[in-house]
Amino acid sequence: MAPPIPPNCSACGAPLPAGTDRCARCGALHGDHRRCAGCGAKAEVIRKGGLIFVCAACGRPRVPAEQPFPRSGREREALAKADADLKSSVMATALGIVAFVVAAAALGTASLAFLLGFGFLALLAFVATFLFAGAGAFGLVTARGARGRADEQMRDAFGSVAVDVMRVRGAISPPQLAEVLGVPEEVADQALARLPARTDVRVDTVLDERAVDGQVRYRVADATLPAAAVDEAADFEARLQASIRAKGQQ
Repeated sequence: MAPPIPPNCSACGAPLPAGTDRCARCGALHGDHRRCAGCGAKAEVIRKGGLIFVCAACGRPRVPAEQPFPRSGREREALAKADADLKSSVMATALGIVAFVVAAAALGTASLAFLLGFGFLALLAFVATFLFAGAGAFGLVTARGARGRADEQMRDAFGSVAVDVMRVRGAISPPQLAEVLGVPEEVADQALARLPARTDVRVDTVLDERAVDGQVRYRVADATLPAAAVDEAADFEARLQASIRAKGQQ
């Protein structure tokens, strides 16, 4: 079981409000579910866009948790890879910006040399401009790729933590997982979508249409629902596919 939250703040000694792990007086956080696996600090989690969440204390990737639950630590490998990819992205972005600045300076030098009649120097400066501009573009493309890989690693990390939550609570829906982790529902939905097909994920409605990574995914009710509901879902799926095929033939 997850260790309980202490009754008093460990920083200032003030009583903690009921139902929360945040001290109303000093703002300190309590509970091991708030602890960063990278630096060990009990700190806030900051979202950096997409599925990237980082520790406010050390800046390393982290899967947040709003409620305590036992964690297996299986997400740490994915978090370490995401950290490396984020660092690569930052470095590639910085190098790309520097390359573009040098390219702009080389272009100015080339223009000045051309106006002053230094043809050979102008030619060299123009060549340098294209080379550094290409290097800058390559750096930004590399940074974008590294950021995408980090996002994929974070998706795996969220999936591992979702399994930890399900071991305690059983079948879980995206809104419930979002409440436990303290993340937007679309993040929880992507975390559950990453799990194996046989993982027990509860679907609250017969058909739940959600946009995930720009695609529309339809969840069909499982076999535990009444047969009529399953038939209705299958009929809707068939009509949907027929509509898609009809539009494709137009």
